[in-house]
Amino acid sequence: MTMWTGQLGANRKAAMNELPVTWAEAARIPDAWPSSRNKTPTHLPLMNTCMNADCRTSWLRLWRRRNVPRFEGQWACSADCMRVLIENAVERELGDGTPLEPKKHKHRIPLGLLMLSQGWITQEQLRRALDSQREAGGKARIGKWLMQQCNLSEEQVTRALSMQWGCPVLSFSGHAPEAMSTLIPRLLLDTYGMVPLRNGSSRLAYLAFEDRVDSSVALAAERMNGIHVEPGVVTSSQFLRVQERMMRGPFPKTQLMEAKSSTVVAKELAAVIERMRPHQARLVRMHRYFWLRVWHNPMHPASSAHPDTHSVSLVPRIHQVEDVLVRLQPED
Repeated sequence: MTMWTGQLGANRKAAMNELPVTWAEAARIPDAWPSSRNKTPTHLPLMNTCMNADCRTSWLRLWRRRNVPRFEGQWACSADCMRVLIENAVERELGDGTPLEPKKHKHRIPLGLLMLSQGWITQEQLRRALDSQREAGGKARIGKWLMQQCNLSEEQVTRALSMQWGCPVLSFSGHAPEAMSTLIPRLLLDTYGMVPLRNGSSRLAYLAFEDRVDSSVALAAERMNGIHVEPGVVTSSQFLRVQERMMRGPFPKTQLMEAKSSTVVAKELAAVIERMRPHQARLVRMHRYFWLRVWHNPMHPASSAHPDTHSVSLVPRIHQVEDVLVRLQPED
């Protein structure tokens, strides 16, 4: 007969009388597992605790063979409990205040006025550029009209954009698309007009925009990768050239789905988690896209700068991860 130790051993009679013991209660009991712990793989926890707060599974079922899937460092004892964790994460992402579509920042100083304040153009030049933009139906940005009519350089316009958005002017010097292709899925890069650049250190990456900086998508990329992501602007000609080159390169495998409600989003993602049974997964939202990333292999603790389970290496290899995107398209 297997011997039990600690507080659980002292209360063996109570356990034999089938007193209810929840997952959370069992997890707080020291040494609450059989003495044959040396048979447990070293990279797995000795005792999993279901992270569904409403789980009613008895401790007598603690040792069933379900080490994966894991979601955001959490383990669930069943598909039903995992669905609850996913539903909570979806609601968390919807409650972060980020709109489903990027909104124009009307509080920022217009680019033309900013350049006027710097003495780069005159009032007459700005008025003429605005009239030309209006007559053309607003198809071209004001910066392009000022370049054409006022002999401004592309670098000057980019510098004004950096002042408008309060961000740095970035450089594509030494850019290696294949080294950064796993930072953000191809579809999201194309949808929100951005290009990931080199990482300045082991915990820092840059996200380049052409003319409009979207800090919310940079924050989502930061949360997914567990690093600091610094947004910035680059010249338009550089951006288009590098973006085209990067889009032709390889990216991790990506699945795309659509959903009419957050309930459907959670249902679809929970089904994906149970089917793939990943060693780790994480969810963030970029406006109307829910981005789920799964890691097929265990993440070695030494590969991360942080000891917690949410930390991952800066740029995983393409075969190590897979992305699932669910586009939320509510019915009118």
